[in-house]
Amino acid sequence: AVLTMGWVRDPRPWRRARSARGPGGPCNIQASPRAARPPGPPAPDATMSPTPRYLIRGGQPVSGRVRSLGAKNFATKAMVAALLAEGKTTLLNTPRIGDVDITCDLLAAAGATLAWTGEADLEIDAASIRSARVPVPDSGSNRIPILLLGVLLHRLGEAQVPVVSGCNIGSRPVDFHLTAARMFGAEIEISRGGYHASRKGPLVACHYKLPYPSVGATESCLYLGVLAKGTSIIENVATEPEIIALITMLNAMGARIQLRPNRELVIEGVAIAVTPPAAGGSQDADQDPAAGGSASQVLQSDGGSG
Repeated sequence: AVLTMGWVRDPRPWRRARSARGPGGPCNIQASPRAARPPGPPAPDATMSPTPRYLIRGGQPVSGRVRSLGAKNFATKAMVAALLAEGKTTLLNTPRIGDVDITCDLLAAAGATLAWTGEADLEIDAASIRSARVPVPDSGSNRIPILLLGVLLHRLGEAQVPVVSGCNIGSRPVDFHLTAARMFGAEIEISRGGYHASRKGPLVACHYKLPYPSVGATESCLYLGVLAKGTSIIENVATEPEIIALITMLNAMGARIQLRPNRELVIEGVAIAVTPPAAGGSQDADQDPAAGGSASQVLQSDGGSG
C-alpha cells in the first residue's frame, strides 16, 4: 500500500509537532513485494489545502505492527479534567488527531500551557488559567466548549461558552448541561452568541436525575461535582468506557466518586483544588478499540499478518 500525505506548517507548537510526523501514532506497515504495477495518477497537491489528504493504492497484502493509541472520547475529556489541577498533568498515549488539536487550542485560549513531551505524551500546566471566555472551535461539532463550563466556573468563577453548530438547544441539546450547572448553584444567561455562567460563591452539591443517560451531561456533572461543597447524587448517568476512565482519573487526582450499579453517581466534593494524578503526575489514556479493530480488519481482509 502507498500512503501519501500533505501538511501545511502551523505556528502552534503542539500542532507543528504533529504536522511533522503525521496524524496518528508510530506505524510500521510494509507492503509485501509483488509484481510492479503501472504508476497511478499523480497525488494531488496537498499544499493547497490545510486539510491532510490520503491517496491509498491497494491490491497488495499488508503486514506489520500498529501502535493503538488512546481513545479520542477519553483523551479530550482527560485534557479538560487536567484544568482542575493546580499543577502539571501529563497524559500518556494521547492520539495526535484533529479533536485533540482543537482541544489544545481551546485550553491554550484559556491560558493553559501545553507541550508534547514525547511521541504521544501531552503535558498540560493549568496554573496559568486566566480567561473565562471559550472561543468558537475550529470544528463546529466539537463538544468540548460546553464541558469547559464547569471547570472554568470552579477556577475563575465564570465561563463564557459559545454556541457552535450542532450544540444549540433542540438540535444537539445542551440543556442538560445548563440545568446541571444551575442545580449546582450557577447562574446562566443565554444569548445568541452563547452561554454565560457565573457563581456568587462556591458551587454546592445537588441531587439531579438526568432525563436520559447522556455521556456529555454525565461528564459535566462530574466536573461540576468534584469541587462542589457537599455530596452530590446524580441519577441515570451514562456508563460508557470513557465515563469509567474519567472517574478513575478524577479519583486518582483526589476526587471522591462512586458509581453505583443503578446508574447512580455519588460525588463527595473536596474542599481543595484537585491535584495532578499521584503516579508521577501522569495519566495513561485507554487504548482506542476502534483503531485496533480497524487495523485487525485490514489484516484479515487481505490475508496479511501483524
